[in-house]
Amino acid sequence: SSPTSLKGDGTRNKSLQIMNDDEFDQILIKYMKKYQNPPQNELQIMNFAREISQFYKHRACRIAFNRWKHYRGAIIPQTEENQDKNEDDLSEDESVDGCSSISSL
Repeated sequence: SSPTSLKGDGTRNKSLQIMNDDEFDQILIKYMKKYQNPPQNELQIMNFAREISQFYKHRACRIAFNRWKHYRGAIIPQTEENQDKNEDDLSEDESVDGCSSISSL
């Protein structure tokens, strides 16, 4: 390809065309750590990914964002840190007066 097809920063041809759910989740986890609010559109994800040196085409971000929002229920993925906290909360809820709340059939 010719040099005229590159953007000034040289990232045009390096931008990935596909973002899978795992890649989206990792970017989303980092996004949530920084902003404490979920992204409202795919451009916020695309721009944040660029901040952390991950380059995706707009189409890839749009498809991954829409998949997360419409098919995955816009659920924020659990980090190990949050998962441990949720498990601790669940273990506290399971016992009532020292007895397990799970009843035998």
